[in-house]
Amino acid sequence: MFELFFVLSFSTRSCNLEIQINSIFAQKKSMNKFVKRLKYYGIGFGFGLIFVIFFFNNRGCSWLPSNRVKNSILDRVLVVSDATQTKMQEKKLTNEQIIQALNDGDI
Repeated sequence: MFELFFVLSFSTRSCNLEIQINSIFAQKKSMNKFVKRLKYYGIGFGFGLIFVIFFFNNRGCSWLPSNRVKNSILDRVLVVSDATQTKMQEKKLTNEQIIQALNDGDI
């Protein structure tokens, strides 16, 4: 009777040991899968980044709302009245400075 109990307890321990070892190997396999997926993602991201830089390098971001407003203001002819022109001369402002202020301003 004692021998039978010892065999059963030993087999139970080995079963637990096998389950623990299998779970460790399963974690390593799942980590290998994650690393593999991460590598594929990195390669695809790199190709996409190179593609975007190559094709859209000299293209600006003129489609943003603030750039659209600035472009529409600067595309039009700016008419300055005589009173405004004299005020600009009193403050020593030139037309180029006004245009530069329009370009650098925040909208």
